[in-house]
Amino acid sequence: METLYTKKEVAEYLKISVRSIDRILDQFNIPAFRAGRQVRIPESSLHLMLQKGITGTENQKIVKRILGE
Repeated sequence: METLYTKKEVAEYLKISVRSIDRILDQFNIPAFRAGRQVRIPESSLHLMLQKGITGTENQKIVKRILGE
């Protein structure tokens, strides 16, 4: 079974705001699960989010480290 993360966990890991996570999810149609008001982001969506939603030299280092490249 795939690991699920909260928006807060993803935001803390990426050192960005929860609102930025919301924007990335909306802008790039990243799959996330909603149960009432709670949102869970699967690990595969986190990888997709990193590939599509983050730019900049420092952030690209983070993406490569997370994806093991």
